[in-house]
Amino acid sequence: MDVVERLTLEAAQADTMIACEHRHRYEFAAALVSGRRVLDLCCGSGYGAAILSAPAEEVTGVDNDVATVEMARITVGQRLPNVSFEAAEAIDFLHTDIAKRFDVVVCFEGLEHLDDLDGALALLQGHVERGVRLVASVPNDKLTGVRNPFHRTDFGYDEAKQAFARFPSARLVPQFLAEGSLIVPAGATEAEVEVSLEDRDEPEYANHFIFCVGFAPEEIARVHHGKIQLNTSPIFNRWSEELKQAAWALRRENARLARAALGKASSAAASALNSVAEREARNAALEERCRLAEARVVELEATLAAGNGRAPQSPPPAAWTSFDAVEARPLELGEDGNPNSWEQRRRRAAEVLLPWVEQTVPLAAKTVLEYGCGSAPVSCAVAERAGRVIGLDVDASAIEEGRRHLEERSLDNVELEAHPLEEILEATAARQGEVDVFLLYAVLEHMTVSERLTLLRLARDMVKPDGAIVVCETPNRLIYFDHHTAQMPFFHLLPDELALEVYRRSLRPEFVEAIDAALVGGRGAGLDAVARWGRGVSFHEFEAVFGDDLDRHVIGSSYDPLLFGERPVHPEDVLLSRYLARMRPDLAPAWSRYWLDVILSPRPVDRRPPFVRPWLADTIESSGVGWTQSESLLLTRPGARLAINLPQPTTRVIVGSATLDGRWLSLFLRPVGSGQTLRSEHRASAGAHAFTSFSLDAPAQRFTLEATDACYVVFVGYDA
Repeated sequence: MDVVERLTLEAAQADTMIACEHRHRYEFAAALVSGRRVLDLCCGSGYGAAILSAPAEEVTGVDNDVATVEMARITVGQRLPNVSFEAAEAIDFLHTDIAKRFDVVVCFEGLEHLDDLDGALALLQGHVERGVRLVASVPNDKLTGVRNPFHRTDFGYDEAKQAFARFPSARLVPQFLAEGSLIVPAGATEAEVEVSLEDRDEPEYANHFIFCVGFAPEEIARVHHGKIQLNTSPIFNRWSEELKQAAWALRRENARLARAALGKASSAAASALNSVAEREARNAALEERCRLAEARVVELEATLAAGNGRAPQSPPPAAWTSFDAVEARPLELGEDGNPNSWEQRRRRAAEVLLPWVEQTVPLAAKTVLEYGCGSAPVSCAVAERAGRVIGLDVDASAIEEGRRHLEERSLDNVELEAHPLEEILEATAARQGEVDVFLLYAVLEHMTVSERLTLLRLARDMVKPDGAIVVCETPNRLIYFDHHTAQMPFFHLLPDELALEVYRRSLRPEFVEAIDAALVGGRGAGLDAVARWGRGVSFHEFEAVFGDDLDRHVIGSSYDPLLFGERPVHPEDVLLSRYLARMRPDLAPAWSRYWLDVILSPRPVDRRPPFVRPWLADTIESSGVGWTQSESLLLTRPGARLAINLPQPTTRVIVGSATLDGRWLSLFLRPVGSGQTLRSEHRASAGAHAFTSFSLDAPAQRFTLEATDACYVVFVGYDA
């Protein structure tokens, strides 16, 4: 059974059973800590500390995972002034004088993870005797009988009661995942809940045991009298678990009787028993083929019905789980049609890049320094989200233009400064200790390699320890085609001297004219002009600055559907990712993209959110699938099957598709052996890319992808 040990902030807000039962415990505790100083021990991502902070005087979250604590600081901690976080082992922290700092200790789903449970309980007992109150919970592992590899202690009802017997005033509050019925007429604004327990409130079959130490019974009853969260799924705990155990016992007994009656391990009977799994796998494969055929019949009936003027029949309910495909559209151009106008650059930052950044680094109340801000289109976009923006540039006229734009928009939280090239690094370093986010937006490519390395080292040194360096819209030198400067193949890969020899082959006349003009001042001026127009950047500069553990500094990567409209997946992206996966598997996926959009931590992190990685596609086990000249996969006919074998299990798969003729088609993604079918409709125009993010019920590693018509598959990605 798959287990979830840490809920991210996003997962904690989801409308899921596991999120509900986690939030419910903290809401219960929140009603007991009003006006008190609270320690949230084993706090995880901080979602619980945020719930506790509303009634509490202050909340301190403690967890042993440094990366999780750092993420909690830059999300919850920055948003809530009475919440802070510390990285420490639970046992070590309990050895401190808790009573001096805290009135209540909250520890949910943490004790079972500790190697020295008795030591932790003894320390907690000492703090309780000095007046500290305790609200703690442990899971009922004995209910399911499933071994959780992360738990050092398996609690059941008896074990939980025994563990807390040392606290004379402990009150057990069982937490159940209950079934219920909810009737909501139109216009209803609230729900009344009637708790019908009778003789069924058996704590032995609770999912979790919550113990309250130091609270009077009436205080517990007053703050939480049978509250139920209605977005849970029904689980018949006792009945379903007994039924499952009985089924397994029956299967074992049948196997024993078969061996006893029909022969020993080497007999034909034993061989027949061993082949059961193989027959079940074949049956599952046949069921998948049947489901595909049924889906195809539905599509054909719909097409025929449309041609006859009849309304198409609806597909059978619950035949699949449906997901929306989103067309990857670039921003619409303004009236002037210029993709690089001031307003278009501001919109690109505001509507595409910054939403992607804020998935990892929320900007509210942060100080952002943009190096190379130009006329401040990006600074204006950032100012609408951040607390303070500092923009620095060498172009004084661009800074003046930026100030006019700021005045027009009444933005008073932006400071723009112009400094000569020889002074700008010193002016930047003067902001030491002020900067949360160091933003390098479309600037690194216009510097020499030496300047680039110096700036990256400065950014790493001066940003706050829990801050970030954000690099956006920088061309990748490892991509074959230089789309940024010369608009010719391989130009980024050439040494500067050789680039100066062949620049005239560029079909971009303004670039050729600019280098021609610079060469009037000599070869050195020409080399400088080539650099200033733009040279590609790659992971090598960052590795030189951040070291051999570069991957531990990357906290945001750019294979993300939020970016695919402005950053479509090119065949070169996937080709480079295939090569880097063989030669440099330690690198984050962002380094293979056409544009380098990447977020880095100044310090290495041990844990980070999963990145979307491109599947390094092959067609070995597929049928009706081939490669095109542009390195895309082509499903050549209805019913063609693409076999997707990932290097590791995942809970999310992203598929990018394109139709041949613009007709709608349905995609079917099936985790092999799960019985689950995921469906999406591609509704983009002919040749346009549409992306579907499929979420799975359980992690899977092998899939089949099929479509109701011929189509291209331009991208398959997965969370890792």
